Amino acid sequence: MKENLNFTILIVDDEDSNIYFLNKTLKNKYTIKVAHDGYTALKILEKFDINIILLDIVMPKLDGYETLKKIKENPKTQNIPVIFLTMKNDSDSITKAFELGAKDYIKKPFNINELQARIDNQLQNQTLNLKLKKEKEKFQILLQNSGDGVFILNMQGKLILASDSLCNLLGYAQKELLTFSLKDFEINLKTKQSTFTTEELKSRALSFETNFKTKHDEYLNILLVTRPVKFDNKYYIYCSAKDITKFMKQDEELSEHKAELVAQNEELREKEKELIKVNEEHEVLFEEAPISYYVIDKEFKIVKQNLTSLKKFKKPVTNIFGTILNTDCLYKTMLYLDKCNILDEGITVEIKDKFNQFKHVKLSACKYPMDETKYLVALTDTETDFILLKEQEKNYILDKQLIEQSKLAQMGEMIGNIAHQWRQPLSVISVAATGSLCKIEYDDIDKDELSKNLKLINKESQYLSETIDVFRNFLLEEKIVQRVIIQDRIQTAIDIVSINLKNNNIELKTNLNEIEPIEYDLVLGELTQVIINLINNSKDALKDSHVKNKFVSINLKKTKQHILLEIEDNGGGIKEDIIDKIFEPYFSTKGKAQGTGLGLYMSYQIINNSLNGKIQVENTKDGAKFTIFLPKK
Repeated sequence: MKENLNFTILIVDDEDSNIYFLNKTLKNKYTIKVAHDGYTALKILEKFDINIILLDIVMPKLDGYETLKKIKENPKTQNIPVIFLTMKNDSDSITKAFELGAKDYIKKPFNINELQARIDNQLQNQTLNLKLKKEKEKFQILLQNSGDGVFILNMQGKLILASDSLCNLLGYAQKELLTFSLKDFEINLKTKQSTFTTEELKSRALSFETNFKTKHDEYLNILLVTRPVKFDNKYYIYCSAKDITKFMKQDEELSEHKAELVAQNEELREKEKELIKVNEEHEVLFEEAPISYYVIDKEFKIVKQNLTSLKKFKKPVTNIFGTILNTDCLYKTMLYLDKCNILDEGITVEIKDKFNQFKHVKLSACKYPMDETKYLVALTDTETDFILLKEQEKNYILDKQLIEQSKLAQMGEMIGNIAHQWRQPLSVISVAATGSLCKIEYDDIDKDELSKNLKLINKESQYLSETIDVFRNFLLEEKIVQRVIIQDRIQTAIDIVSINLKNNNIELKTNLNEIEPIEYDLVLGELTQVIINLINNSKDALKDSHVKNKFVSINLKKTKQHILLEIEDNGGGIKEDIIDKIFEPYFSTKGKAQGTGLGLYMSYQIINNSLNGKIQVENTKDGAKFTIFLPKK
């Protein structure tokens, strides 16, 4: 019965008797091919798939050694096992055979059973090697197609295999990586729970986060999965490295966003508390206001009304507002409500009072802020509410007078600044002019000296003109909202007060050049006016003090929600018992002869009401610091 006919043996021998014997002996077990010389053998090898070669050494034309050399030079045939069958039995021949790549060497005459055993042994090895090669090819395919960086360590921690993904991840070539050991990665084998050693990697499967250093000295966050594996009766450590740097950054960003959300939620809670407080205050104002208020819907049904309205006017029938109006006024009121948007002067209507008598009142209305499908209606008793209107008018006039007084006080301060700035150049002009006149009278002046004095007078005159322009531009600025650079507004204030600070030996410090230009919408001149007030306030505190190295510092900062302007001095600060009163009108720490008490009051009004910001003051170690908070828009 034939066996292993799927294996083909090539017999190469120049003796027919040897070929005949081998063919007869082996043909029942293997497919046989025959060649009488080396050249014929090489042609057969090119044409057929041969599994093993039985090769004689002594042959004409091309002997066995030369034939073997050519077999090993050909990539197609170099892995075919070759067994020499020869009469040569000296050690040099045997050594040469094995050096050229022979797998076995059998001397003639030979035992046929021994020959078959050696052939089977070589074929078995070949089969195993082929299977191993296929398994390796499968493993390589899996390895190179893995999205993660895969590598294998021997039990000494040295890399013996690395995937292309790992090379791409770390920036190394395959050859470079295969010279690495575990420590060459600079792996930080630490987690929050444990510290892993290479011994533990060998003993059990692990999964943990760590750090790999790339060829470019960058550290990657890696999720490393390891497990011991057995291969060729040896143990290795299989490792899979997944780059989670991006996910870690996303986690960090999520944590930051979470923190921001927590802060925003906290801010919302605070605003909710403020809103509740405002609503409560609104309810109190609504209920206790001296004016009669109604909230009505489009069908004239009263949703709510305050206590004043209940005291002054008749309770409507079926809670319908129209039932207490004079019939002639009902249509007029309906037309007015249909067009109203804001509380204005309103219309005059007749309405029933508590005694069921019609009386004339002013009816004003607007959309109800809490629900724009309803109206807020105000009834003004023209007799009793006249006093309230007069009081409001009086307060308005008083505020206007305060503003004008503040402007006059500031103009007086500026005139003083102008006088300071003009004093020196006027003195220079006077000396140059009188000196020149004297020399002219005595006929003791030459053209060069006269030209020099005239140029000096011209230079100082231009300086006086520029000084006037700075103050004139500030005083005549049109009070309209414009987009400005905040640093420019601060610099304008500095230009106006700088000579006064210099004359009082006060150093001005600022960081304006360190901050990128900040654009802001504000009423032109208002912020400059506040800064001048605050700098002058610091100047007055420092002027008569005995402090060494007097200074006023102006610092501009940006936060997420505000633009901050800090004006600080080392003038000793403000007494704690009056620091809470300094923004009140007519309150001054300088006495009536020196201060009006309006500068800080007007600064407070401008920042809080016009710029919708906030101004606060605090004592520092050496003086006082005013901080202006302007909301980002």
